[in-house]
Amino acid sequence: RQMCIRDRVSTQSTGVLRFTMPLYSISIFLRAGEQAHVLSRREELSSFSFLWRSKVAEFVRFGSRQAAQHVEPGQCESIVPDEQNDKLQYVCHANGDPQGLFVATMVTDMDYPPRLVYRLLNQLMVQFSDNYRDRIMQSPKPIIKDLDLDFPPMAEYLAKYQDPRQADMAFQILQDLDQTKEVMYKSIDQVLKRGESLESIMAKSEDLSGASMKFYQTSKKTRCCTIL
Repeated sequence: RQMCIRDRVSTQSTGVLRFTMPLYSISIFLRAGEQAHVLSRREELSSFSFLWRSKVAEFVRFGSRQAAQHVEPGQCESIVPDEQNDKLQYVCHANGDPQGLFVATMVTDMDYPPRLVYRLLNQLMVQFSDNYRDRIMQSPKPIIKDLDLDFPPMAEYLAKYQDPRQADMAFQILQDLDQTKEVMYKSIDQVLKRGESLESIMAKSEDLSGASMKFYQTSKKTRCCTIL
């Protein structure tokens, strides 16, 4: 049996089945042209083997940045695997700030409801904007690298909404289903520019190390599940 980095269900020493968490990462990016710089990020990757966790983190960050660089201002998108990567059971969601300044992203399991993701991301982006927009706009120096700004709500959401039912209950009182943005699914090949391949983008990315690239190529050949 091939060893995969993650199983959907694992057994603790007590013998109790433990389902892995469906939310893995939340990030806020600053859009600068075609680039996206991290402003704040939180991850929950404890469901992955310790041996693979650092590589998984790199792929999560790579996927989040690609989603942030592609989504249009005021739009929401969910990037899903294409036919060549059909073993990938993860989605990179992105919600763009209407002004085109910020993008909030979330990496989830395939079955986490995207409409709930968009609502959560919108709430986080509004709170982040209230805290940091003026400071970023008035900064004498442009932001040209990733930052790690303090933003506690991100960790709170990552912990609280691992169960989609909690998010659903939190938003039921709003009665705004009709106003929720349409779910826009795009496969990986649809977000690539003509002549580009996923491997070529990965090779140029600063989010991925050489070890992670080698891991991706090996795991793709063996059909072992990976994050991207």
